[in-house]
Amino acid sequence: MRVGTAVSSRSAALFLALLIVSIGLGPRFRLGALDEGRAIDIRPQDLLLPIAALVAYTSALGTVLTGGRQAWWRWFTIACYSAVLVTVVHLLIDDEVTAVRRLAFLGRHLLLFAVAAVVYALYRRIGVDAGKFALRLLVAVIATNASWVAYQVLTGQATVLIGRTAGDQVGSYGPRLIGEPSSAGTGTFFAFAAVLALAAYRAKLMRAATAVLLFLTAAGCAYLAESRTALVSIICLVGLFVAQSSQGRLSLGSRIALVTAIGSAAAWYVIHNHSERLSASGLDRGAQDRLQAVWAPIFHRLADDPVFLILGAGPGGLPSPALPVTEAHNIVLRAWLDFGLVGGILFLAALSIVAAQAYRVCRDPGSEPFTKLYAELAALYALVVAITGVALDSLTTVTSTHLLMLAVGLFAGAYAAQASTR
Repeated sequence: MRVGTAVSSRSAALFLALLIVSIGLGPRFRLGALDEGRAIDIRPQDLLLPIAALVAYTSALGTVLTGGRQAWWRWFTIACYSAVLVTVVHLLIDDEVTAVRRLAFLGRHLLLFAVAAVVYALYRRIGVDAGKFALRLLVAVIATNASWVAYQVLTGQATVLIGRTAGDQVGSYGPRLIGEPSSAGTGTFFAFAAVLALAAYRAKLMRAATAVLLFLTAAGCAYLAESRTALVSIICLVGLFVAQSSQGRLSLGSRIALVTAIGSAAAWYVIHNHSERLSASGLDRGAQDRLQAVWAPIFHRLADDPVFLILGAGPGGLPSPALPVTEAHNIVLRAWLDFGLVGGILFLAALSIVAAQAYRVCRDPGSEPFTKLYAELAALYALVVAITGVALDSLTTVTSTHLLMLAVGLFAGAYAAQASTR
């Protein structure tokens, strides 16, 4: 191995580790007001990505990267160009939102795609040990966050360890991650951990006892955070895992009965739960609040304004005088509001195409273990984001989207590495 190649590999490993730790721990730092007195938070990966991209793409092996990218990368490019076009149109026709705010929100959106591209490049740069290296880092980050949750439970104080200026201003219902303060972000992180446990076990890269321990830890932490959407997604993951794992050993009727039993047990728990937020009345109240205070005003505006129907509110357009809601609480509505009808469809289609490709790869018997692991991680976590996105904006610049793009980048890197050896 040449000295330059070895240095490049070590640098790539360092930056991949920094990105995984930053995304997994989720710290935010408040910079002050962006415009109109509204504050802006920055995450460490926002600063790491440009440097990591230089490390990954400007070294001696840069030519290796371009030939290994999958065809669906072009859908990411199309989605990015569409977002830029919609933003330019809004800058020309709408002066209710400042240009600074629009461009800042557009930049944060494009940065999400950069996460996948840079992680892919770093994975390829590291070489044959990249898969094992990333898996160990992910498990270490999960263990660190779980330890912090345990500490908060023992002390009775729910707070972040890093970035308290921003974190203390975000409400939560239980323990938080080391840097992520919201219940939704905490819950979706531990749903990611549950997916990793299932995927690593099915790829035969994690022992059954370790996978079970990791899964139960993730489910327990999601419960303590009182993240309803994360718990629903974890229940769905269990049902899917049971149905797929028993295929060929149990009849279709037996598998349906087993999955129904799991769902019934979860429903019984909700009905008899003493936590108000996780009870049936709490779930109903949350649904009614979203329907009446958020979704109804959005649908009324879409029905009354043809221009708004086509172009949405644009990046950074929420809240506005005509639509005083801060979130859409639904990934489809939020994509529509941020990037218009066509742009929203392209954004969701790009992610759906990647998830479908990942699912096909993880089901391929010829896939190598780490390719199978990260393909299933990307596919199943995309399912988690879709489930949580029924009631949350889980595809904006939040923890869930950063984790999804991290999974996509790892999958792309592993798949390209596999292709290069055949």
